[in-house]
Amino acid sequence: TEQISHRSLADDLINPFIDGKDPVWWDVYRARYGKRAKRCRDVKSLPVNGTKCTKKKIGDYSCFFGEQSCQDESAHPQVKCDCTETGIWNCAVFKPCEEQIAELSQPVWTTCPPKHPLDFSSPLQCKSDFLVCNYGNLQCCGLVCNYGNLQCCGDNIAGATCECIGGRFQCFTHSTCRFRECAGTSTCPTKPPTVGDSCTQPTKSSCTYGEYTCCGQKFSNFVYHCFNNKWDIVTDILYNPDQCACGPPTPAPTPAPTPDPVVAGMVYRASASAAFPIEIPLISEDVLEAYKTDSELKDDLDKAAKYMINLEIERNANFDPSRNFIVQESVAFASADSTGTSPSAEGVSDFETNNQEEGVDEADLVKSDGKNVYAGYGDILVIWDAKTGTSILNFTLPLPEGQTLAPTPAPVQSAVEQTLVAADEPLIAISILPPGRRFVRRAQIQSMLLESDRLILFVNGYGEEARKETGRTSFAFSDAFNTRIMVFDTSKLPASLPLVIQKDVQGSFRDARAIGNNIHVVTTAFWNRFQYIQPLSRFNARYEGMTNEEYKAEAKKVAEKEVIPGFVGSILMEVTEGGLPNLSRISLWLGNSTGATESIFRDGIIQSYVQLTSFDVSADSLQFSTAGTFAPSSWGFTYAVGDMLVFAMQGWNWIPSLFGTGQTTYFLGFKLTGATATPHAIGSTPGFLLSQYSMDISQGFLRVATSIRQWWPNTPDDGVNFRVRFATQNQIIVLRIPDEMQGGIFKEVSRVGGLGKPQELFTTVRFFDKRAYAVTFQRTDPFYVIDVSDNLNPKVLGELEITGFSSYLHPINENNTLLIAVGQEADEAGRVLGLQISMFDAVDPQNPQVVQRFVVEQDTNVFSSSAVTWDFKAFRYVSLGVEVGILIMPLSIRAFRSGSDEGNFDGFKVFDISRSGIKERVEISHVESTRYFGCYWSSRLPQRSLVFDGNVTTIKGHSVLATDLNTGERRWKLNMPEPQDRNDCVFWYAF
Repeated sequence: TEQISHRSLADDLINPFIDGKDPVWWDVYRARYGKRAKRCRDVKSLPVNGTKCTKKKIGDYSCFFGEQSCQDESAHPQVKCDCTETGIWNCAVFKPCEEQIAELSQPVWTTCPPKHPLDFSSPLQCKSDFLVCNYGNLQCCGLVCNYGNLQCCGDNIAGATCECIGGRFQCFTHSTCRFRECAGTSTCPTKPPTVGDSCTQPTKSSCTYGEYTCCGQKFSNFVYHCFNNKWDIVTDILYNPDQCACGPPTPAPTPAPTPDPVVAGMVYRASASAAFPIEIPLISEDVLEAYKTDSELKDDLDKAAKYMINLEIERNANFDPSRNFIVQESVAFASADSTGTSPSAEGVSDFETNNQEEGVDEADLVKSDGKNVYAGYGDILVIWDAKTGTSILNFTLPLPEGQTLAPTPAPVQSAVEQTLVAADEPLIAISILPPGRRFVRRAQIQSMLLESDRLILFVNGYGEEARKETGRTSFAFSDAFNTRIMVFDTSKLPASLPLVIQKDVQGSFRDARAIGNNIHVVTTAFWNRFQYIQPLSRFNARYEGMTNEEYKAEAKKVAEKEVIPGFVGSILMEVTEGGLPNLSRISLWLGNSTGATESIFRDGIIQSYVQLTSFDVSADSLQFSTAGTFAPSSWGFTYAVGDMLVFAMQGWNWIPSLFGTGQTTYFLGFKLTGATATPHAIGSTPGFLLSQYSMDISQGFLRVATSIRQWWPNTPDDGVNFRVRFATQNQIIVLRIPDEMQGGIFKEVSRVGGLGKPQELFTTVRFFDKRAYAVTFQRTDPFYVIDVSDNLNPKVLGELEITGFSSYLHPINENNTLLIAVGQEADEAGRVLGLQISMFDAVDPQNPQVVQRFVVEQDTNVFSSSAVTWDFKAFRYVSLGVEVGILIMPLSIRAFRSGSDEGNFDGFKVFDISRSGIKERVEISHVESTRYFGCYWSSRLPQRSLVFDGNVTTIKGHSVLATDLNTGERRWKLNMPEPQDRNDCVFWYAF
């Protein structure tokens, strides 16, 4: 939403609830806002921002005003006013129709869903990283722990916990019952059993051996669990002495739990007793052998469809309409500025993208060749002269087929039109989201690359048009052919910008790399699961009154006749459009696990399709080659260097030492040979990655930094109420890359574990050839220096504990021993105080030091932030000598002072950086007024900076400014183009 001042809206926008009737759109919004909105019927007129609101008994609440008609033949609010927790009104223009419709079709959950997230037809979006939900009861003290309404030793136990991570729910099964002994059970063997020995008809959920003391309590060293009639050993890492909360961790780290390794040779998981008896291979080096024919791929797709259908039929057959869920609420987890003369920046230029690896250019929304700057602004490619700011071209992408712009009549004064005032700006009369506004779907520039005289745009939004051209009406992938690659010839500028070629490729754009003239584009397509499994739903009328067995028989017929042919046929056509790609074979993305149950992986065999499209952009006739895989996850990170590109997918796997599922990262390495890619290596590690910077390749080894979150129920002294406890493990794992010619498995050769204190997670990681740096945080910031010069024996060299944390690390000397860090300062309790810039000196790796720290502000009524902490391309360091330079970064400061804008800032700041100090050099504000001004697209420019001949060009929101780095004087200003249709105007307010 865009924040507004009261002057920018009519005073008489009505509250649609005041007449006692619910507005037409209320049923759609009820689940999201509920009582929080209906409690404000007495707020009849539009409140003034910053004025006091009447606090209700329960938290904050929201009021709506006005209505706007939308394309979905419904109506939506025009303005939303929030009575915040501080007791003041904060009103905002509500999101445009298209954004509301899209979000409502996939609501963002900020509370626990009423049923298990996997029971919904499509993946759920969520908001809070600390939202923890418990579902179902767990059957224990038997051979297998399944979901159901049974009890564990007479107690109701939550069967699964789902946590919001990265905007999605990730779920795992609890293992509480393996630590409980039910009354009347037999004794365990006097000696630890041999793993693999028979344990038929066991009556204990687990047997424990050995003990240690942690914080005054005794725990078992090892747990043996009987699973599938065989003994399995589990190291009791849930109560690891190194993780004791009563004191610091011991120096010797305990290795993190390792998932079942990727195995050599083809291994299968069988579904012998299911509706369709099949065998599905587990991941191994054999799955890297590409399909030679369409029929081979078709056979494996048929097996994958049957595998998923088996699980769907079983789930529906066991569906109990009276099933009660236990929902547990979220658990609460627990410098001075230096002075001196600034070095001159006269004549300095620095405009390349802030890439992770030298020689590998990463796609971004802003690129420059030193002469011109190219920026993506929604569906507009904006080009200007790099040094003068003169506009060269505003190229608007063609509207998708069927979309048109109708002429807008001259503005007529109405209740929703206002006169706006901006500092040093003329009066502007515009319309704010008028009722009846027609929705126009536009394409969006996602990113771009610039190589020689070729500009490559990656565009989403033409998928419907591309799908129509195939002549088909049904598609397995919901975002089929949604990415358009457009290559332009920039050598003809400023006269023209010829389109060389365009191609629609499978899926939505994720990332791209340029290695020389060779372009490699990663896209992912998410399959429309609900479309295919809906005919198997037990709620269909055709299954009414059937017993479980009758349902299974009928569902099998439906699957054979309708579901399998449609699923296999659609995916086959979509994946092989334009030829059979170089595909790794379909498999279950887990190792040779003896404990994993199929239900955990029912959607993991084909969660998405990942495609790598490659081409030589310098060739006279562009030829595209494709490679790919069917993946267990729809998102991940891309890393490329030299002749290899690795796509890391975040998922889950069975981890024996946890006796349950755990976060797991799956790696697929593509061997790059010019403009072609081949699946070359496959593997997995426990834990999840923080970003692409959590990966690195050096001397034939892949080094990765992962974190594991562990949860387990804990019983308080009353022995009744359960709560969730939480601990973490952080590690750096080294994997050997298989032989260059043969390919195979990423095999673990070493690791460094035990990084961070209990409940701390990585906040940043940075690898270099011989050294790595890592930061963890919960209350303080341990800064680690790790020796990775010997990949077979990595080790921690030094550690420094300070307040706050770092989110990004950047080297400023040749041997990577002096680093600039951007993050947040915090007090000793872990409360964030303000944005901070630090300089770490690791010349002596055993004794790292903070030689400088600059804190932007430490006012409890002020919040400061920078896009650098999550978007590393917003960072720019310009060297002006040995260990001397300037840092340019976007910065936002918001002061929470009622009735005053004093202290607010939105723009960029430039800092002098050296061992002798960090000091502010230049301040560049991109907001000239605290009011709205101008008429802009709903699109925004990314936050970027470029330096040309001693002048910094800062890019943010809707404006581009050039400023002299020595004097701070503005050189020129360029505003983004205004919409052709005045009804498309939106306003910009920085805070």
